[in-house]
Amino acid sequence: MRHVWAVLIAVVASSTIAAAPAAVLDLPGGGVLPGTLLPVGAGAGGDRETLAWRSPAFAGPLEFHLDEIAGVRFTSAPTDQPPAAFRFILGGGDLLDGAIEAIDSEHVTVTPRGTDRPVRVRRAVIEGVSRIGSRIAGSYVGPGGLAGWRHEPEGAWRSEAGHIVAARPGTAMIDVAAPTRAIYDIVISWRRRPELRLSAAATERPGDEGYWVELLRLQDGTPEAAIVRREPDLAAVEPLPAGDAATRSLRVVMFVDQQKGRLAAYTIDRGVAGAISEVAVPPSAARELSGRFRISLGTGDVSLESLRVGPWTTDEAVLDVRRAASVIGKDGLSVDGEIVSFDKASGEVVVRADSRDKRVRLDEIEEIVLPNAADNPVAGAPPATIRAVQASGGTIAGRLAAVEDGFLRLRVAGLDDELAIPLDDVLSLTSLVARPSPRDLPGRVGALIAGEARLKGCLVDGRDIGAAVAWLPQGAVEPAALAVPGDGIDAVIEYVPRESREPVGGAQVEIGGIGGMVNQDAQGFFVVTMLSEEGAAAQDGRLQPGDRLLAIKPRPEGGFVPTQGHDVQTVMNLMRGRVGSQVVLRVAAAGGEPREIDLRRGLIYVAGREILDQALATHTRLAAPPVVRLEDSATYPSLAVLRSGDIVPCAVDVVDGQGMRIRTPVADGGDADGVRVPESLVQAVELDPGVPARGIEKPRLDRLLMLPRSQRVAPPTHMVRLRDGDYLRGRLESLDDATLVLDVRGEVKRLPRSEVARVIWLHPEEESAVVDEADAPPAPAGLLVQGVAEGRRVTLVAEGLADGAIRGTSPALGPGRIDIKGIDRLLVGRAIDGEADQLPYRQWKLRPAPEPKALREAAGPE
Repeated sequence: MRHVWAVLIAVVASSTIAAAPAAVLDLPGGGVLPGTLLPVGAGAGGDRETLAWRSPAFAGPLEFHLDEIAGVRFTSAPTDQPPAAFRFILGGGDLLDGAIEAIDSEHVTVTPRGTDRPVRVRRAVIEGVSRIGSRIAGSYVGPGGLAGWRHEPEGAWRSEAGHIVAARPGTAMIDVAAPTRAIYDIVISWRRRPELRLSAAATERPGDEGYWVELLRLQDGTPEAAIVRREPDLAAVEPLPAGDAATRSLRVVMFVDQQKGRLAAYTIDRGVAGAISEVAVPPSAARELSGRFRISLGTGDVSLESLRVGPWTTDEAVLDVRRAASVIGKDGLSVDGEIVSFDKASGEVVVRADSRDKRVRLDEIEEIVLPNAADNPVAGAPPATIRAVQASGGTIAGRLAAVEDGFLRLRVAGLDDELAIPLDDVLSLTSLVARPSPRDLPGRVGALIAGEARLKGCLVDGRDIGAAVAWLPQGAVEPAALAVPGDGIDAVIEYVPRESREPVGGAQVEIGGIGGMVNQDAQGFFVVTMLSEEGAAAQDGRLQPGDRLLAIKPRPEGGFVPTQGHDVQTVMNLMRGRVGSQVVLRVAAAGGEPREIDLRRGLIYVAGREILDQALATHTRLAAPPVVRLEDSATYPSLAVLRSGDIVPCAVDVVDGQGMRIRTPVADGGDADGVRVPESLVQAVELDPGVPARGIEKPRLDRLLMLPRSQRVAPPTHMVRLRDGDYLRGRLESLDDATLVLDVRGEVKRLPRSEVARVIWLHPEEESAVVDEADAPPAPAGLLVQGVAEGRRVTLVAEGLADGAIRGTSPALGPGRIDIKGIDRLLVGRAIDGEADQLPYRQWKLRPAPEPKALREAAGPE
């Protein structure tokens, strides 16, 4: 099936992919995959449960389940679409723009904007028809972009597809000239569920609001909603049922009577109206009548897709109780009666009242009112799986039928024909279905980072698709091989998240923390005294003011540091770190049992490289990780550090002037027969990694690495570091299980092996310069990967994957393997070179001593 799918995609995509708009596939958990939406035909059962995707990060196309994606954002500039006369508000708040082609007793036939394929829309699902840009007395249809809106702070709000969108806190307000008794019909959507306020009859200042709906989240993350009616000396609050909003959208209908101080509201989720909530507080004499609307975002993000304001003409809080149809002209006058038909030739709508027909020109009509359906007309219809937001202003939810001929085709409840939306008019697609838990993957789950792509998944064997290994993204049907650009692959697979790196150069250094303060109490305990509302701890909700801070684990690889005995500055440094890094707090309420709280540090309002350096230095000083000792450390007690970057556990049998022979578990057969490693590939060998490293002052390091002129003919080749911290420089002659033999400027010294901590190879500095291509060793052919774990690295030319391990050939050790479950990350291709500067012992290079001044002057200018 995999090969059939690939052939179908290739055939369909070959002629159309170049013209398809660029986009970003959003995945759960913040994953992103830039690429292109590919054409696909109808599914075998009619509806498609997957979409096809092509990304430059992969050599072939991918197919993703709709219930394991968040959505698609199209990043290319949308194409201008032809104007449309009317906007149809459908059940559930969907918006369909188009031209009216015909009207009969069951349907309104509409040609949607951007297509010439009419669709029949059942009259029963149409909740309103308004001329786009309508501004009849007491009504408003929008938002139509930011035109007419006042918004702050600068840059918080933007116009998108005729909607207004914000992803950070801010407010936007518009004067809609609403009547004193008005209905506000609002449709919002989001990617991250927001906390926000929808204010009707709004005042100039948000603090003086009198009528609003509040959407919020409790500390445990549960979404809640309420309506609020407030005067200076009295307020009333009532819970508002808001459904589960699984579609990431909500329709809110507010009824405001400013004369009586009455507010009622209900929500519509997936076409189903919730119970009505109502409150009333008599208005004060000082409250001015207002026709404004304000939306205020606190957290999350929001898109105001539709705002429709009109008069509230009944006593009951119902959206429309009129059973008879009518048309409303530009002068605000209505013609009541049964809407019989539309004569396209004459451009007239036929309205029948009292057995008489009246003809009204369509271009004179501002609004068409259709009778409410007695029952839910789409009850029992399959739920929508995807929502499309159009650049021209429409938004529609349905089931994906196909992507072909430059159109997205949807099956929409209440539409008797497939709806075709031009792809060049689509701003975003949002998945409306989600699994309770992700599908199981066949391997260890990690995060692939390649260019701008970041997505969870697992490595699988790729030999059946022409690659050594392939990546199976979470939610994908089949794996794909990584693409190989002209300059080579540059990718990282993270299995253990890394702390964010600080900026380089003169960039501002951001500092992370929990967003709180501590002080010592009378018993010497550190107690949480304050938490910032926007801080990581307050957002998490488990840490509370008054909790005692017993110990802190400032980084994953270290241990807990008890707080007692340290000063406040030290404790604050333990809580600080890089933004996004992990910190674990051991806390207890007064008299309570200790509990642990793991947090990701958020941005705090202090900055400066020196502050971050102090925090990281405190982590190193007080929470240094224990020396990593493998389970088989008795068999492989040493570490071999190779110039390729490999750091492998081993047992050192013999070292001489030509290299060394070691036994290592990472090489096939290397644990029994041993592997010979040439000296040109060796950087160092740590005979006992448990001996702690000590800092060397720069003047001393310079002396150790300085090569006098007298030794240039036979320079020292090794630096021996003894257990007591002393260094010896010379030419290593041999090392066996008992003795190290070192020639130190002609004097042979014999040292017990038990006194030697490590041996460092002193490769001349000039060897790092560019060498002649003929003399350079050939680059390994194939996909080069490097497994990285705490204190060790293994590099292979990958050949396949079996039993949870990458199999391949090490340029230094021969055939070997990388056990995926035992690594923190996997570097692929050029990413290996990207970490070269971080590798140990790279600074140990001999540098020739400068020539005496007299010789330099005698040589003259070059």
